[in-house]
Amino acid sequence: MRHPIAALAFVAVLVSAAPAAAQVRALAEREESGAGPALAGGSVVWSERAGRVALRVQAQAGGGGPTSVVARPRLPKSAGTLASWSLAGSGAGPAPGRFAVALSGSRPGGLQLVGGPLGGPVDLVAERVASGRSVFGGLFASATGAVTFEGRPGRTRLVVRPAGGQVTRAIPAPGGPQRTPAAVAGDLAALPVLGRRGGLAAVEVIDLQSGAVVRRVDAGRLRTFSVIALGLAPDGGVAITAEDGAGGDVVASAPAGVPRLGVLLVGDQFGLVQPAGDRVALVRGDPRTDPAGDRVVVLGPGSRPQRPRVVFRGPPTSFVDGLSYDGTSVAWGSKGCQLVAHAVRGSSRSTVPRGPCLRTEVAVGTYVGADGPRREKPRLPIDVACLTAPDRACRVTVRALDFKGRRLGRTAARVRRGRARTLFVGLGRQAAKRAGPDGSRVQYRVRVSDPSGRSRTFSAF
Repeated sequence: MRHPIAALAFVAVLVSAAPAAAQVRALAEREESGAGPALAGGSVVWSERAGRVALRVQAQAGGGGPTSVVARPRLPKSAGTLASWSLAGSGAGPAPGRFAVALSGSRPGGLQLVGGPLGGPVDLVAERVASGRSVFGGLFASATGAVTFEGRPGRTRLVVRPAGGQVTRAIPAPGGPQRTPAAVAGDLAALPVLGRRGGLAAVEVIDLQSGAVVRRVDAGRLRTFSVIALGLAPDGGVAITAEDGAGGDVVASAPAGVPRLGVLLVGDQFGLVQPAGDRVALVRGDPRTDPAGDRVVVLGPGSRPQRPRVVFRGPPTSFVDGLSYDGTSVAWGSKGCQLVAHAVRGSSRSTVPRGPCLRTEVAVGTYVGADGPRREKPRLPIDVACLTAPDRACRVTVRALDFKGRRLGRTAARVRRGRARTLFVGLGRQAAKRAGPDGSRVQYRVRVSDPSGRSRTFSAF
């Protein structure tokens, strides 16, 4: 099962199908704590740090071209330095393209929300949004402002924050307190309704202006399932990924006008999902290697039930933490890159394209709590899978450190693309003692390099 991160989320909007967008494009590298991309108003929108307290929100036309700065929000001094942030894109359809970002400072005091139309100016600023409660389910840009999914003891609710400083409105979550995903598109929101035993009973689609339920989609065969991720289209179509408690995952959808969720695909390691018409974009585990990575795929109706047609498949990556789809284009983010593509079979590819992003991606698996280093010729094992690379192999360097950051050992290797290897970091006697009898005191610094010499380093535990 692949759970989406419990960070603030975003939803998809309309992007023009310009010929230049036919292939996968790498937009920009990003920090691991960054957010994006989102499709909004014919553009791809993303954000990046612009100093100790500031953020830069950028946009590029869906078909390519120059990048413009949409906004430069700054935290107030009372919030400390910028610690993390999230980005939301507005829904598709007639709603104008909007953005919303939530900035979180290093000091207590809650979140700050900033939003507005892509063409400016900023028309929404809200301070101390989460004071006294938690924003655990998402940040969304609606057609007229922003929406947060917030929780207090004993209750959860959608809080609608219109632009222009108007009074906020709270919409209670159906069925009492819950920590389930929400979704927003345009002026609609979707929330799961749980049954008495905690399984999915239905999905309710709510009008954000009135708070009225405009659509209730029965769970059908998913009544005993737990929700992984939920997606909503501007016309009210919903899609969901869920798991059955025994390790099995499903993707189900109900386009506008269909009263019950229908199972589209059965498998494992499903994550973020977004519908558009009768198609569904989702994140799924790539089973080619162990450790496995993720891939973004777009599925369409097939000739037989539970045999959907693969419309698009993106290159493998270690982890997808953002997905945006409008029926024409698909955009996604990983720990190191932001990509966008015209979602057709001819755009599918297994390698990251040339551009600003590192083109080598690996997945790693560690052995914490295993037997630990051997007494003779002690060494630490770490599994490395080469998910994708611009040539035939991934260049990998692994450094083992103790929890004080002191070096224990190092190894380097080339791992063939699409294959996995167990690498071993040799240790001296003193290093083996510092590693602990079961290897639990070890952290790894993994460095991957392109043939051009560009590299990226990340931690593994």
